[in-house]
Amino acid sequence: MHQVAIIGWLFILFLITINFLNQINDVMVNFLYYTLFLVVLLKHKVTFNLEFVVLLTFATIYFFIYRNYRDVTKWTHVKYWLGAPGMYLMGKLFISQKTEKWFQWVIYTVTFGLFFYGFLNMLNYVQAETPEGTRFAFDFWDGFMMNAPLMGVYFTGFSTLLIYNIFHLSIKKHWYLKLIQLFGMGLTVYFIILLANRTYFIVTILVFIIMFFIASAINRFKVLYPTLIVVVLIGIIYYGYQFNVFNVQTTLEATRWYRRIILTMENGILSDGRFKVYPLIREQLFLYPAGGYQLDLGGLHYAHNLWLDILHAVGTYGFFPFLGYTALIIYTLIRLSFSYYVPKGIKVLVISVYIGYFLNFSVEPILEGVPYIFFLFCLINGATYQYYKVRVHMKIKEDI
Repeated sequence: MHQVAIIGWLFILFLITINFLNQINDVMVNFLYYTLFLVVLLKHKVTFNLEFVVLLTFATIYFFIYRNYRDVTKWTHVKYWLGAPGMYLMGKLFISQKTEKWFQWVIYTVTFGLFFYGFLNMLNYVQAETPEGTRFAFDFWDGFMMNAPLMGVYFTGFSTLLIYNIFHLSIKKHWYLKLIQLFGMGLTVYFIILLANRTYFIVTILVFIIMFFIASAINRFKVLYPTLIVVVLIGIIYYGYQFNVFNVQTTLEATRWYRRIILTMENGILSDGRFKVYPLIREQLFLYPAGGYQLDLGGLHYAHNLWLDILHAVGTYGFFPFLGYTALIIYTLIRLSFSYYVPKGIKVLVISVYIGYFLNFSVEPILEGVPYIFFLFCLINGATYQYYKVRVHMKIKEDI
């Protein structure tokens, strides 16, 4: 009975990740009710922590300032007030001594679900024979337009699991997860090239490089097999491209994505308008304490950075509480990373996802572009905090 109820919780979470029938707000409300039912069923102890309190404080400030500058609709209070702290709390309430072994499935469900939603959106793109380089897709359920950079965010979490796949997924035991991710990565690369998206590749490569060294350190530099796999993968990609296997070089160099990449390399990545915003905002940091979208962003509509977009929208009143929340989740991540009570695989899994999303949040307008992805990240934060707490408590009891 308990296991069925837990799987039901993960299934509803999956429905949220795919924006089921474009009714994500209704599903989130039902998810809250189901989480409370699960808490009673499993006799979880309900507690609150500083991360939740600071996140709720930030969200409250954001909402009540935001509504002064933007129209309020039926679900605005969910999108900009209760959504993030609510999802954080649901992630936290899910994890206990009875469910801590399901922690990695929370992350799998979020990352695989978001990938699947991106896949569904791109089905319409491909089936409609949309011209290559068209930089938007359409929602699978209702057909509203989604631009390429934000579409890339749906694939980020899924792609950050590559090093975890190489280091910690066994071919014999987890062959299905390995195959799903490798096949999904191939599809993702194809979709991202069609959308001419640069950010996805930059984030994925950075996470891959950073996590290779972190995973090596966590595994005490037992890296012969993983290094061999990485070298083989890179070799296949390099020589496949150089020798134009299956006409891949010719096809790739004819794409808009390739032309954008070459132009970026020639001009330098710092020439992007996103990076020119930073010095402008530094000079205006305390200029508009109540926000109001008054910052000079050098001609951009958004700062393309979660933290700076918060500053732009609601000023320092919301910006500094959110910095506090960011510091708290980094602190939890550091404690988990150095804990003897947390398995090495979980460390690599969690750090990969956090780095991937932090990088993506640094270059895209998240709260006003894809707020529900931020909510899901908060859910992972809540689950991570409680998982660390439960693991430490369980191991200390065993030691006693």
